[in-house]
Amino acid sequence: MELRNNYRRYFNFLNYSLVKPHRINIVQMNNEIFKKHIEKEHIIKTRILKWLKNYDVILPYKRSLKNDHQYISITQEYCLNHIENDWNVTMQIILEKYPDYQKSIKKYLDNNNKIFLMNMFVSNRKFVDDYCSWLFDILFEVEKRISFSDDPYQKRDFGFISERLFTLYIFHNKLKVKELPLLFIKDYF
Repeated sequence: MELRNNYRRYFNFLNYSLVKPHRINIVQMNNEIFKKHIEKEHIIKTRILKWLKNYDVILPYKRSLKNDHQYISITQEYCLNHIENDWNVTMQIILEKYPDYQKSIKKYLDNNNKIFLMNMFVSNRKFVDDYCSWLFDILFEVEKRISFSDDPYQKRDFGFISERLFTLYIFHNKLKVKELPLLFIKDYF
């Protein structure tokens, strides 16, 4: 098991006193603080293994999506901030390949504003294999059917789509989730 950086984001496995629930902490990091954190890696491994006996997956706290201070659904948020056609194509593909997801799309994407962002998780190999098989089966088909934007932000389309699909997958499969706060590292050495 190895702790990895995801755009300077880390799960906060150790010190919950730093964190208010459902918040992201921004931490000023230097070599000394980082070294102390890594020295506690055995504690982190022990906690992770214990959690995974009771939970299917460890995720960052889910977030609520808003636009102009009003809650909006995952579908609405995607269509407002990204390319709506890409979303529609993705939903069409899911319904073609996985028709049993139809009710879950309505419930968890069209009528829900809770989302697991960041594409970060810790789980066992079976979960990773099952999820990735499902996800990439969809994304490879999406890739065949959409046009890619010249906008550098929208070129990250598959990352944005996969965050939403991850949330759908978690809820549809009724997985037991352990939510943890994140640390965002402000200065990286």
